Amino acid sequence: MILDDWIRAIYEDVPEVLVGLPVKVSSLDSIVASCNSDSTSTLHLDRFVDHVDPCPFATAAQVGTGFAVLIAGNVSSDVWLEGCPHNPRWLTDLANFLVHAAEEDLKRRTSHRRSPHLLFLSHRSTDKATVSTVAAAIKRGGLGIWFDEERLIPSQSLTRELSRALGKMTHFVLFWSEQCVGAPWVERELNSAVSLLLDKQIPLLIVRLDRTPVPAVVADIFRIEATGESGEAVAGQIIEAVEQLSRTGAHDDGT
Repeated sequence: MILDDWIRAIYEDVPEVLVGLPVKVSSLDSIVASCNSDSTSTLHLDRFVDHVDPCPFATAAQVGTGFAVLIAGNVSSDVWLEGCPHNPRWLTDLANFLVHAAEEDLKRRTSHRRSPHLLFLSHRSTDKATVSTVAAAIKRGGLGIWFDEERLIPSQSLTRELSRALGKMTHFVLFWSEQCVGAPWVERELNSAVSLLLDKQIPLLIVRLDRTPVPAVVADIFRIEATGESGEAVAGQIIEAVEQLSRTGAHDDGT
């Protein structure tokens, strides 16, 4: 049987497929199934009138984020299912395989590496474990982040890092906790950082990791309460906020 290699996995537990009245498909994308090379030709007036043909009768083509499948033959009527009980398994395996392939392709298309958004995640190093969990979930949600050892060292100058990232970042996210109180950059740099971000029209989001009051300079900024929430839940709220801000064009919504 002829088939494209990428589809071969559906046949791991399907030893045979029975097809009745197959029609050769001439416009092919990926061949899903064909008749055996020595089993198909055209019968006319009790004589075979052409050469034996493997006759590809099932194909799959990607359409948008999914697949369209053409099966030009009888594989699902009762008589064929009685003759070959493997046909239902073949159809089920084919459907499941293509659904999985579509899901994986959708993940690739929505990868954080292709995202139009790049979130600068500002935090204290003592909160790094918590923020790392949120950051990983944000990336899985398809948004880009400015957060790793090479890009951002949380204890260094906030304004210096902002200057490096301003040309790339689309959103600034400040993770606030008790650990931030008294941090070197809070008193010296937070005011100037907020002013710089507002001048550049970069949206600010505050994620409050505990009940510690936020500084007055960011008291009216869009805030997410993360106390008791999982990293996945906090990331979901951040992603939702970014999408909402993108739709409305708002930069400094209060909570």
